[in-house]
Amino acid sequence: VMILLFPVLVEAQDKAVSEMKQKSEKASFEDTTFKYNSKGWRKGVILSLNFAQGSSSNWAAGAEKSSFSLAGYTTIFANKKKGDFFWNNSLDLGYALQKTSSQGSRKTDDKIDFYSKAGHKLNDKWALAGVFNLRTQFTDGFDYNYLGKGVKRRISGFMAPGYLLVSPGIEWTPTSYFSILFSPISARWVIVSNDPSCLMQINGYA
Repeated sequence: VMILLFPVLVEAQDKAVSEMKQKSEKASFEDTTFKYNSKGWRKGVILSLNFAQGSSSNWAAGAEKSSFSLAGYTTIFANKKKGDFFWNNSLDLGYALQKTSSQGSRKTDDKIDFYSKAGHKLNDKWALAGVFNLRTQFTDGFDYNYLGKGVKRRISGFMAPGYLLVSPGIEWTPTSYFSILFSPISARWVIVSNDPSCLMQINGYA
């Protein structure tokens, strides 16, 4: 009796293990967070907001009596697939401020980064593609101690500078999560929309 039951138990165990393996593989590789709609678009937004506060008393030299920081980041994307055509777009935005007892309010991060790639698949791993990229910032940036004289000098601003890149080429995609664009020719522009060199005294600056 034991000899007859043994293969039945082994078969049942193998079946259970096989079912568990299939479920785990499905959970690992099938991402259902963002799906393509009926028109071939997949869209989404990722948001992040961080803040921190600190204070010190009778501390070593160099520590701030009080500090507060606030940072916000977002990624907006819209990707399209239709047959062999694909078009991927992403917009990364970020801005962060810090206020300390000794230096007041200053920004610690500021970015606008738009990336767009469109192409046509030649086969499963190769495609003709082109990239467009624009990078700049939201607000003015300053040198708060220009020439060591306590002068506040504007050194950057919106589209001052702005970086524009256009790059056509051939894309190799060996896996779904990795790709390389081979571009024999690219064009890059650095744009300055206005003169960032005006000087302002810190005292009395609004």
